[in-house]
Amino acid sequence: MTPRLHIIGFACVILIVSGCIQEISRSLPPPSFSKPVKVVMISMPDSSASLKLRSRLQKIAHKYRNFSYTSIDVLLLPDDDPRLQYGAPAVLYNGKDIFGEKPRSVEGITARVYSNVVPTEDQIVKSIQNIIHQEDAKARHEPTDK
Repeated sequence: MTPRLHIIGFACVILIVSGCIQEISRSLPPPSFSKPVKVVMISMPDSSASLKLRSRLQKIAHKYRNFSYTSIDVLLLPDDDPRLQYGAPAVLYNGKDIFGEKPRSVEGITARVYSNVVPTEDQIVKSIQNIIHQEDAKARHEPTDK
């Protein structure tokens, strides 16, 4: 067999394997959270961090079938809105910051600075999954009224 035939054969095997992988990935259900997740993003106008965070939430919404988000401009929130206490940008699930940031007792609008960079999609998903897991564990350990 000539080297040219080896290359052609190898290319055919790669195409066949690639087609099989694509077919398997199409047949798998999309990833999902254990329950529907709705988050609120508090965004800061013209903030690169807000733009990056919103882009990552959009990608998660396209990838996970039971995930949705709403983006709210921090400048449109009333002065007494408790969500202002987290700074912007922030991602809130059930009214709490998904990364565990505690509400601040600051008057007015504050900017949020992340320690390194804006959280990745994986970090966002894992944080939400951890919160859901903690809520489920807490619910299992709380006595029910009968």
